[in-house]
Formats: sequence, C-alpha cells, structure tokens
Amino acid sequence: MARFEESRSRTSDYPANLVRTEAYHHTLEAYREKLNGRGIFDPKYRSLMCIDLYENNDAFHKWGPIDTEHKLSGHIDEEDGAPLWRMVFLHSRSSRGALGCSKGQLTILLTYYQVMPSFLDFILTFCTRERPVAHALFRSENYLEKNTPEFALPELRRSGIQIQHAFNLLSVERAGNPGEKTQWPLRQVALYHSFDVGNGRCFWIILKGNTLMAKRIFSAMEHQRRLKATDITSPETSFIAALQVQAIMVDWCSESWAEYIDHLEEVVSTNSVEGKTAPVDQVTSLTEIEHMHSARGTNTFDTQSRAASSPTSPRRWTFRQSSSDLFTVIRRLSGLESTMNQDDANDIEAPAEAQEEEEDERDRLSDLERDFSFQKFQRMSELALELERAMVVLEQNKGVLTAIEEHYRSVVNSYGFTTNMKEGACGGDLTAFFAKIRSIERDLDMHYRRLQTLSRVLENDKAVFTTLLQYKSEKVSEYFASSAKISSERMEDIAVRTEQETVSMHVITVFTLIFLPGTFIATLFSSGVFHWDDDGTLGSDWVIRRNALKLFFSVSLPMMAIIVTVWSLLYIYMRRKRQQKQKLRSSRKKGRGAPKRSHKRSPINTYSLNPEPLAEFCNFVEKKERYYTGLDISDNEKNFIPLHVLQEYWTRPRINKVLKALTASLAFHIDMIREHYLRTFSTLHSLNDDKLPLRAHPGEWSRGPHFNTLFSTVFEHQWRFFPLIFAGAQLDDRHLDDNHVLPIEKVIQISHGDAATIYQIRINDSCNSLVKKDRDRPIRNTFVLKTYHRPKFEKLYLNEVKALRMLKNSPSPNVITYYGSFRQNGAYSIILEYADGGDLAAFLNTHRPKGVEIQQFWKSLIPYVKPDNILLVKGGSGSHYEFTSKIADFGLFSHVRESKTNSSEAMGVDTFGNQRYSSPECSHSSLYRENGPNVISTKADIFSFGAVLSDACAWVKGGLDEKVRYYEQRRDYHKSNVRAFSGGDYEGCFHDGIDRLPVVDDMHKSIRTHCESVGDKVTPLIIDVVEQHMLLRNPNDRYNAIELRKKFSEILQTPDYGISDPMSSAASLDPQSAEKLRGPSLVTLGDTITTRQSIISRNTKLRGPMDKEIQELVEYLKTNVPDRHHLFFIDDSTAMKMHSDSVEKASLALLHLTSSLEEGRAEISFASDPKRLHRTRRTRKLARLLKGHSYGREPNMMEDSFRRLVDNVIIPHLPLRKFGINFNFFRTKKPTSIYVFTDGNWGSDEEAACGVENPLARLNHELRSRDLDRNHISFHFIRFGDNENGIRHLRYLDNIGDGDNWDNIDVKSVSKPVKTILIGPLSPDNDKSDEKETIS
Repeated sequence: MARFEESRSRTSDYPANLVRTEAYHHTLEAYREKLNGRGIFDPKYRSLMCIDLYENNDAFHKWGPIDTEHKLSGHIDEEDGAPLWRMVFLHSRSSRGALGCSKGQLTILLTYYQVMPSFLDFILTFCTRERPVAHALFRSENYLEKNTPEFALPELRRSGIQIQHAFNLLSVERAGNPGEKTQWPLRQVALYHSFDVGNGRCFWIILKGNTLMAKRIFSAMEHQRRLKATDITSPETSFIAALQVQAIMVDWCSESWAEYIDHLEEVVSTNSVEGKTAPVDQVTSLTEIEHMHSARGTNTFDTQSRAASSPTSPRRWTFRQSSSDLFTVIRRLSGLESTMNQDDANDIEAPAEAQEEEEDERDRLSDLERDFSFQKFQRMSELALELERAMVVLEQNKGVLTAIEEHYRSVVNSYGFTTNMKEGACGGDLTAFFAKIRSIERDLDMHYRRLQTLSRVLENDKAVFTTLLQYKSEKVSEYFASSAKISSERMEDIAVRTEQETVSMHVITVFTLIFLPGTFIATLFSSGVFHWDDDGTLGSDWVIRRNALKLFFSVSLPMMAIIVTVWSLLYIYMRRKRQQKQKLRSSRKKGRGAPKRSHKRSPINTYSLNPEPLAEFCNFVEKKERYYTGLDISDNEKNFIPLHVLQEYWTRPRINKVLKALTASLAFHIDMIREHYLRTFSTLHSLNDDKLPLRAHPGEWSRGPHFNTLFSTVFEHQWRFFPLIFAGAQLDDRHLDDNHVLPIEKVIQISHGDAATIYQIRINDSCNSLVKKDRDRPIRNTFVLKTYHRPKFEKLYLNEVKALRMLKNSPSPNVITYYGSFRQNGAYSIILEYADGGDLAAFLNTHRPKGVEIQQFWKSLIPYVKPDNILLVKGGSGSHYEFTSKIADFGLFSHVRESKTNSSEAMGVDTFGNQRYSSPECSHSSLYRENGPNVISTKADIFSFGAVLSDACAWVKGGLDEKVRYYEQRRDYHKSNVRAFSGGDYEGCFHDGIDRLPVVDDMHKSIRTHCESVGDKVTPLIIDVVEQHMLLRNPNDRYNAIELRKKFSEILQTPDYGISDPMSSAASLDPQSAEKLRGPSLVTLGDTITTRQSIISRNTKLRGPMDKEIQELVEYLKTNVPDRHHLFFIDDSTAMKMHSDSVEKASLALLHLTSSLEEGRAEISFASDPKRLHRTRRTRKLARLLKGHSYGREPNMMEDSFRRLVDNVIIPHLPLRKFGINFNFFRTKKPTSIYVFTDGNWGSDEEAACGVENPLARLNHELRSRDLDRNHISFHFIRFGDNENGIRHLRYLDNIGDGDNWDNIDVKSVSKPVKTILIGPLSPDNDKSDEKETIS
C-alpha cells in the first residue's frame, strides 16, 4: 500500500509512477513526454462521467460531469466503499476535438486504477486533428500466472489477480449536419477494461467523440438481463456482464457499413456514366482540335483565314499584316519582289463569319472538357483512396476481433482464472460471445468483398477515363505534328527571304565602300582647306589653308580615337564575360561527366552541395539523442543513437537523397550501405562500420590540413553512433577510449568503499548482448557494475577478473555470473549478475520465517562465508523465502591459481577477511601470528559458513532481535574472558582464538528448545551439522564442501523432516499470550494492526485471530458507544517528540476502530493549530500526516491550545435550543468524544494543571447553560510516559467534577485496554477503575 500511495503522490509522472507494469522505463518516459503534447486536452470543456454499481445494490448510479480534479479525487477515493463496477466515459466537444478533461484528471484516474501504459496509445488519438484515426489496435497486460508479480490492495478491494486489456474499433457514421463536406466520416471508439478475478470488480474507461456509446450501455443496463445490477452478484456473473458490454462495442463496428457502401456505389455510378457515353469521335477531329487551340489575340503570329484551312492541310502561320506590308514595300522598292502573292493577299483578309463558327465549335469542345475534366479524375482518385481506406479499416477491425477472441481463450485457461472462477460457470456465455465475434467477422468480410468489387469497378472507370484522355492527347499530338511541319516549311520560306534581304544589304555595303573614298575627298576639298581659282581650277600657285586643315584634323581624329577606344573596351568586356560563362559551363559539364576518382592521394575537388537532407538528418539526431542518454566512467551524461534507430531512419529514399545531394553524384549500392555502412554513412562515406570508431588517422586518408580537420571532426562526432555494445565475447578486460559512450543508466548505488563502488545499472536494450534474447520474455537489462576508480587498485581488479574467468569456465548456479570487464579513463569496471534479492545480511534484518517457510528458507540458503558476500536472487514462486544464494566479491584474493582439493597447493595467505565470521586459525591477535603471514586452507571458509548458519538459526528463532542478542552475548563473553579480542575486529566472533565459544552452544540449546515448541524439525538438524562438522577447532576435522553438500541434501530432501501445520503451532501459544490477544492494549493493537496491514498487502486471503478480535471489539463499541463523533487532539510539543512513534501507532489503532463506528468521519487536530481539523475516509492519509508532522510547540502553551479548541471548535458546534427548537441546526455535531494524546508535562504547576482546567471549566459551564448532558462532550486523556509533572497534572484533571457529579474527563495510560480508553468517562465505573493505579 505504501508503494501505491507513493505512486499516487506522483500522478504528474504517469505512467512512470506505476507500481506494476511490464513496459520498459524508456517506453514509460516516452509516453510521459507525449502526454505533454498540445491539443490532447480541451482547456474548458469537461465531459467525464461515471456509472457505478456498489455491492448489494440493485441499480447503477450515474455521476457527472465531474469537472475538477478535487471532485474526481473525492469521488474515486473510497477506501471502505470501492464499487463493484465503475465505468468512466469521456468524449470530446466534437468528433475531432480534444478530450473533455484536464491532464490532471486523467493522470489521477489512470494512477488510482494503475492503468497499463499502453492505453495511452488510444488516448493520444483523441486530440485536435485534421484527419480521422484510421488504425485499430489491441493491447493487454494480464497478471494471471503463478510467477507474475502480485500487487494486492485489500484496502481498496483489489486482489492483484487481474485481467486488463484495451482496444479501439473503427466505423462510419452519418454526419449530423447535411451541409458537411464528408457525409460519412470515420469514427472510433476506444475501451480500457480491468477485471479483478479474485472478487469480480470491473473498471472501464470508454472514449468516444460523442455520447452514443454511453447511451447504449446505460440503456442495456436497464433492458439486458445479463447487465442488470441485480444479476451481478458474483465474480462469474460480473465476468459475463463484462462480455456483454464488449459485445455492444463489437456490434457498433459493423452496423453502418452497408448503408455507407450503398452511398459509395451511387457516387461511383454518377461519376462514370457521363464519361462512358461521351461523343469522343465527334469532338476529337482535327478541325475541332484546331479551333480549340486557335489564337485569341495574344499570339505573336496571326492565323490564316478559315478558307485556307483543311483537315489535311493545317492553317499556315504568317506575320501580322502590318509587318508583312512593310517588308513587302521594302522588297518592291529594292526590286527584289515585283508582285504580291495571291496567298499573301488572302492572308490579309479574314472573313468575320468565321469567328461565329469558331465559337460554336469551341462550345462543343468545352462539352468534351467537361465530360473528361481533370476534376472528375481527381474525384475518382479520391474515391479510390476512400475505398482503400475503408477496406484497411475493415481488415483492422477483424484483426482486433480476432485478438479479443484469442485473448479471452488464453484468459480462461490461465492459472489465475481457473483457480478463482467456478468451473463451467461462464462457458456458455463465452461460447455465445465468441459466436458473436465470428458473426461480426463474417459481416465485415461481406462488406470487404463489396468494397473490393466497387474498387475494381472504379479502377475500370479510371482506366476508361485515362484511355479517353490518352486518345484525345494522341489526336492533339497528331495535329501539332502536322502544324509543326507546316510551320517549319514556313520558317524555311522566311529564311530564304531573309537570305535575299541579306544579299541586298551586302550589295549596299559594297557600294558604300566604293563611294566612301570619293566622299571623303569631296568632303575634304569642300571644307575650304584648299584654295581654288575662280574658274574652278587649282592654280599653279595653289594655297593650302593650314589653319583650316589643322581644325579639321583636330576635330575628326580625336572623335575617331574616342569611338575606337570605346568600341575596343566594350568588345574586351563582352569577350571576358563570354569566356567566364563558357568556363563555368564547361566545369559543370566536366563535373557531371567525369569518372569517380580513386582514394589515392590527389587534390580535393570542390563540389556544390544540397544541404537539405543533411540538415534533416542533423535535426533527427538532435531530436532522438535526447531519448538515449548514457554515461562515461566519470558519470558524465552523454547522448547516443542506437543502431536500430539509424536503421529505421535510413530508408532507401533517404539514402538516395543524400547520394544525390552532391553535384558529383556518388555511385554506391543502397542495400550495401544499409547492411554494412549505416553508422559510417551517418558519419562519413569512406570507411565501413567495422573500422569505426576511429582511434587513429586512417591510412587511406592523405596527410594534410583538410584530412587532419576531417579526422578531428569524425573523431569528435562518431561516438554518438557507436555506443559500447555489451557483448561477452568482446568485453573481457577491454580498453575503451575515454570518449566511448556507455549506454547505461545507474539506478542506485549499492555500496561504496575505498577501493570500489558498486552500482545497479540498466543497459539499453539495443546495446545489450550479454544475455540471450527470448521472444516470449523481455530482455534482462539490469546488471551490477563494480568500478575500481584508481590505478592503485588495478591488482585487485585483475585478481577478481582472473577468479571470475576461472569460475565462468566451470559455471555454478551459486556463484554470481561474470559478464565482462573493461578499462576507461583510469578506472577498472566489472559487469556482474544482478541479484534482485539483496544480500543475506540485509535479508536477516527482515521478518523471520514461520511454518513451512522455515524449510523453504534453509533450502534456498544452503547449496557460504560472510552474509555481505552472499547475494540472493528471487525465486519464481513469489515467496519471500524462496531465493537462490550466490557468492560474490572476489576482489580481496591476493592471487588466484588452480589447485587440487586437500593438497598443499590449496593453502593460501590469509588476507584479513571479515573477522566476525572468521575461523580460529584466521585470528591475528596472538603474538606468534603477528610477526608473519598466516597460511590457511579452504577449511577456514567451512568454519565461516558454519558461523553464518549459526547466526541464521538465531534469526529463525527470534528474528532480528534474537540475532542482535546473540551477538551481544558473544561480545560480552570476549570482554570478560578474551581481552585480546575486546574492542577489536574479532569482538563478537564465534571463537576465542582456539575453540568455539560456550555461549554459542548455549544459544544452540535454546534454539533447539524453541524449535520443539513450534514443531520445527529442520533447524535442529542444521545446528547438529554446524556443531559436529563445521564449528570445530581443528580444520582437518571439518567437513569439506562436497561432504557438507551431501549432508545438507540428506536433511533437506527427506520427507519426514517437514514442518508441522502452522495452525497447530499457533495453538501452542502460552496462556498469557492468549490472554493478551483476547484483551489487547492500545499499544498492542497499534503494533498488530501495522503488522497485519503489511502481511495482508502480500497475501489478500490471510485471516487470523486478530481479525476476529478486532471485529468483536468494533461490535462491542457499536453497542456501548453508539452515535458519537470522535476527535483526536494531539499534543505536538517538544516534550512529546520522544513519543511520536507511539502516538502514531496508538492514534492509527483508534482511527481504525472509530472509522468503523462513524464511517470514516473522525477528525484530527494538533495543539499547535487546534482550529484546523483534518478529516478523510482514508486512514493512510492521516498516517502520512502523523508521520510527517513536526513536534515544535512549547509545552507551557497548552492552556492557550485548549482555549482555542474549546472556543473555536467545540462550543460553535453545540446545540442551542430555545423553546425546544435547535437554532444552531446547521453547525451542530453529534455528541463528541475527544481523545487527547499527551504526556501531561505542561510546566511546573504543583497545585493545578497549568491552566488547562480553565477552558474545560468554561466548557462545562456552557454545557450546563444550554441544558446539555455532561457527556455531550467527553475528554479521554491518553497518557504517554511517566513524567511526574505530567502524572500530577492529569490526576488533577481526572478528579475535576467528582464533587458535583459532573465528571466528563478520564485519564488512561496508553498501555491500558482499548475498551477502557474508548468508554472513558461515559461510564463512572470505568472512570473510577483506574484512579487508584494513577495515584499509586
């Protein structure tokens, strides 16, 4: 129960807080993270509803909606009234909306009922989403076998023998709004069901987007015979009713499919008829296609007239009329064309009536486009996807139904079901349920075949549609091919004309060059540079005008130079730009066509890179590595990526995408990468996985800055992809790099010493190859890591590894398994088997065995030397005393070697092991043993094992107390008789340096006597072997291991050496003990109830005499103390701190009784804050309150505490009657008994009670003034301790009211019987019976 309460205190950690689950820790953490996602819980809408059925009740009760966490906690937290059936319904505001509850409500509910974590797979689908859920699943987690872990909570009526499963089913439902786009949306319903086989209690969680399922189930509860509350009276009828609820959900998954498929058939038929009857030949002629693609005022070229077009001669394209006229005029003026062609003249004129005909033909073509529109094709594709999705849903529903049937068939054959359920009681209903499932499966098969047929029809229609589109495309292609031919002829004609025009330009150029010198000379002569005569001749004395000539050249030459310079610069610029483009184009062409270079040393080529796939992978690594955290040997956290995660990520398309990211594509085989280069591919691509992780510069790489940088980068990042694989063959004294990631989680530190630290670790499943994997069982991933942290302990590490290697070659079930060892960063680590039962030393601190458990304990222990080195592995039966004992810790061996038994080689140097269990020859206290090494044999371990068994025998007799007393007897003997051992490490051992101690024999004698009284015949035989063959002075007289094994085997396997019936042992109790059980004191009752709750938590069927005694006590109190309220007032002063444990036990005992008297309404108040009352129906909550409360109030403030209690808590709730009417009706409480837990030590007042009597006197006056009985308020003071002041103060209070017959105060010691304390001052005889003892 304590583990359950701790789980409830951490509801926000669900499902990581579950007490019992088969899921891995990393799975629980992943679920916990998913619960924090957005869109799962509606922030305002609340729809959580309950239907409850209580035992012996004849109707179901509806509750809800429950809108707050507080209300939910109060509703489900029912210690004394857990319902037989509870159904929780959750729905959303809309079909694709978030759940109508808060995260806190959900985790409180799932934690309280310990719902299996895989149910979150269904819960997380109910969230804000655009698409409906399209997958159906089944999950189960049963605890029905012998070896399954038990988790019984008798306080909550839970036996721990449990069936639990969850599933969801899919179906279609007609939309409520006719205007919705999708009239038949896909819906789901999810269910979680838990059935307690031990008592028939059922718990349900049903999730649906609307309230349909809740209405159907509640209706069935009113009309279905098997589901009526009056019929659910036993585990068998409860199981049958649970089948009926699931049958309702199974019915729902098949009911709407027929109508939905009719709707689909109508839609498919409507979309396919028009296409099949369209006039394809009429609208795919060349004439129609030509007009469909005719120009509409936006083409560069215009069309010819309608008359020039024909089906066999497509129209010709010509230049626009304006352009044609211009070129014609130029040609005619240049004499190259004398007349205009008739065709060109016809091209210019276009009849207006052709446009009207063209519009009519376009209308007919639009009909074709409507009949064969791409939107219809898209709609047909959507219908095909919808059909495919519907068929997948039907297949998944069938899979879930099959899983449900298989699950129940395995349940009814399980150990838990056959043991707790009446044979044959559910057979007929199970057969009917299975028949129902098979009937639904047949219906789903029929719907599936209809969908298959409809899918084939749709595929045929799509094929016809595609063929028609292809036919149309072929016709269009024919038209464009013919048009292209005519266009090419036209372009040839244009080229000829262009060539003619080019010739004309050449002619013009030639003539210009011919006349250019003359033009220059004429210009020069006319410029006035030369002087001409009047008759136009150049005279004999012609004159050159130098100034004019100078002006001419000074203007023309610079202008020529400028023009030539500008032209040259422009030419150089354009040529360089063209060269750069050509160079870039040639480099790209060379990169695409160049062969792959070898890995020989060569210059590095620079390629352009597409970073998208690499960035995607980096984001993936950053996201995933948060879920995989390991350590290095120094406990620094390091993230890693397991191989299976890379295998899931690197699909063929992703690898291909990375290979194409470079402009120079990489020619690798993708399958080879996935098989041999996956982790390498995640790091680089020139090595395979077997060569990584790299520890030195690879020989295949060149030396240089680039490769050095590359190696540094690879060395830094490679470790996250290469965590250490724990495999036995590769993990024997392996030397690891300091950066190597250990994929482990250190759960707890088991022990810590100067040399080594031992941890319990958990290895990641993907990196664990230490044990064989079984498909039927989860992999064992918990081990022990023993680490020597300093190099000076290397010798101890080597010694232990050597010993473990030798023992591994000859394995024994009683030696701890060695899995491997490694070194890292100056530390030395060993991987060992984890013993889940702890060590024997800790085990001997628990409860001793009784009855048949004694023989089971000896069988488990005997197949060792000191208890700290004997580890225990729990057995399969679940018994506390069934285990396998294993030896561990070989680190103190000075050396390890092979030797023959009983030979001189079997001698070794004593290395000062554990002295308390050592043999006499190991004693180093004598002078002759102090000067040199002490040589011992293996017989020393026989004595040590005998000492361990002797200690265990004392524990079997009286538990831990007897074991401690046994040690104290040996210690006292050494102090008195063996001074050399006193105060040293040998103090308390089993010998005096020579022989066995006499106190050992005395203890063995008392153990034998005890065993005879309880019928234990095994333990005395164990003592005989210990005395006669193990705890002997001479090592040669002791048995060796083989002889001892044979002897113990004879003892433990003989049938006559059994244990008598435990009930007969109980009957042999002495009369004094029996008397105590018949009349328990408050202290005894507190201890008994605490022990009983601990035992019941392990065995729900355990009943004993104390149960009967408590029940009789409750019945007695119901008769003699009826109809009273109970208030516990606890003195939490510093003086009471020493009694806190006793207060806790005593108050819990009274709470246990009073909760039965007034149905859990008892209240607790502390003297430090009397006004604050703590009330709950769960006594364990009050237990936690008491345990965690601090005692810090000053003792002399008790008067003020009582004043506040009387004035603020008691008087306001007293009746106030006037004229026979109670005017304080709403606040009045029943007559109240107030139990005051105190030691009475409130000060040094020797005459009164430190003022406490004043508020009590005022209360009595108020009772009289209101005409109330003196016992309307009664004070029951429970005294702790024997403080003189306290006894005096309490005696004074007990005597108040004796004179005036108004005594409502009684004082009793905590050791008094419970009946006298609870009755207290209500009976004057009981009140006076204890006063004489108090005075004395």
